[in-house]
Amino acid sequence: MPREAQDQRSAFINRLELLAAKLGSRYKLAQKAGIKQSTLQAYASGSEPTRPALIKLARAADVSIDWLAAGQRREIDVELLRQVIEGVERGFRGSGIRLDARSRAQMIAEIYAAVTEEELPDEARHAKIVELVRWRQRA
Repeated sequence: MPREAQDQRSAFINRLELLAAKLGSRYKLAQKAGIKQSTLQAYASGSEPTRPALIKLARAADVSIDWLAAGQRREIDVELLRQVIEGVERGFRGSGIRLDARSRAQMIAEIYAAVTEEELPDEARHAKIVELVRWRQRA
């Protein structure tokens, strides 16, 4: 196996170990992802995961598939993030609903992720932010 491929495989295994540590153990990661522990062990030993398995693992640990598969991080659209934060702040101002900082940050992250999944023009993007804030207020 070429050196670059070995390095990529080792890096992937390291990222898997980080996810297991984040969730407390390999067992907990496998359980939350809905895959067999033996399958996760095979990946940690160098087997290539399937695309559906990558998706399950990434979702279970709340990381991007790009990061899990290749170590790549998404670029942050600072302007969009500003719009999401402003939308959340506007949506909750005067509503009587109070969120602690962690809950508010989680909401902002979820709305940002939802909005970045689609290529939308600015007006549609703003409408989607407002819609998601309102939906989260009811949740």
